[in-house]
Amino acid sequence: MNQQRAKDLLSYNEDTGEFIWKIKQGHMLPGTPAGGIHPSGYIFIGIDRKRYAAHRLAWLWVYGEFPKLGIDHINGVKTDNRIANLRAVSCRENQNNQYKHRGGRLVGARFRGKSWESYITIERKYTYIGSFPTPEEAHAAYTQERARMEG
Repeated sequence: MNQQRAKDLLSYNEDTGEFIWKIKQGHMLPGTPAGGIHPSGYIFIGIDRKRYAAHRLAWLWVYGEFPKLGIDHINGVKTDNRIANLRAVSCRENQNNQYKHRGGRLVGARFRGKSWESYITIERKYTYIGSFPTPEEAHAAYTQERARMEG
């Protein structure tokens, strides 16, 4: 896949992050939205019998090549493929930018007894940060501690 092939098949709206088919592709007609939401939560688009993540296609569309690193959705919304919401990051940076764990819990916050505990694990080292009345405060403490430890 290259930029020209993507542009021949699809139109991309940088302001909305949406891809639209330009030509008939299988059962998809010109003018219809391209792709669908994968169980992972990301949008994938099938082209030439191969699936591509829409955020990676957006990067290819704008910059002419797939990113050498991973791509992070800055606002944490996996379906928001506006180019302004995408940035190239290392795999580690992308993992550090996760806003929520499975089940919708804020990173670094867990409920214990009557309060929320904050904790962090960096390079396999577990560090207890403190106890807080809300998950948002525990997450804020986690974020602050992560920045201190990494920078």
